[in-house]
Amino acid sequence: MAWQDPYGQPRFRVVQMRPWQIVLAAAVVLALLVALALVAGAVFLIAFPILFIGGLVYRFLGGRKKPEQRPPRTGPTVIEGEYEVIPPERVSDRTPGRDNF
Repeated sequence: MAWQDPYGQPRFRVVQMRPWQIVLAAAVVLALLVALALVAGAVFLIAFPILFIGGLVYRFLGGRKKPEQRPPRTGPTVIEGEYEVIPPERVSDRTPGRDNF
């Protein structure tokens, strides 16, 4: 934990641990990492085959239509709306970052 002393210099509190406490903390961290790795591995072993089989079923039974089966496009797509051409003198009056409508 760092804080300021009256002279403006940061001070740190050093915690001294006994060797058996360091070994115990390292063992706890290692046990948590091993448990996390086991859970991740189990999830992978369960989820991967399910997702793989689902992907194969989608690909061969219900996948996308082939290009020749799709209906042809009927021209360009037009987005309807009202547009206004803004003259350059009006553009220079606008302040960047503000909505001046």
